[in-house]
Amino acid sequence: GGTSTGTSAGATTPVPAADGQSRVANKVAAPFTGMAGSQENAVALATALRTGTTANLTFTSTSSTGATTQVTTALEVPTKPMGWGNVSHALALAQYSLRQAGIRNPTPAELQAALDGGTVTAADGKSVALAGVLQQRAQGMGWGQIAKAYGTTMGAVNRGVKAPTTSVASSTPTQAGTTAATRGTV
Repeated sequence: GGTSTGTSAGATTPVPAADGQSRVANKVAAPFTGMAGSQENAVALATALRTGTTANLTFTSTSSTGATTQVTTALEVPTKPMGWGNVSHALALAQYSLRQAGIRNPTPAELQAALDGGTVTAADGKSVALAGVLQQRAQGMGWGQIAKAYGTTMGAVNRGVKAPTTSVASSTPTQAGTTAATRGTV
């Protein structure tokens, strides 16, 4: 076995041309950088969902002998183009389904399973079948129905999505940040 990390080389899904759209793509993608393997992959994935196109994501794989190779994975988007809010919901639910299986830094195959359906090996070594958030959406399920299928609600999923603090700045302190810091010291 090896590890995979994302890289910008070969992330060929076009970034939106307009500066405003590019900023929105970066903001929507920011919380999902870890799941996608890199910021470039997260933006490519968000943009593909927004435009209904294929996302070409590039990962660097390292074998047990230390050899590295570039692996490009094409993720097909089985849904129509989505608004940015729907893109965020899709990525949040995919991330939630992976985390339920104990997967925090998915391989390309695990990411594809979370989005399109497939089997992953959970942290405990058991095989887990994922229905695929985009497949469920393409079948006509609403976001709330998909969340319910995972035993949660969209509110809980969205509260669990946190962008890296270096990517998204806030002009006002949040109560959640204070609570989290306090809990860590108790």
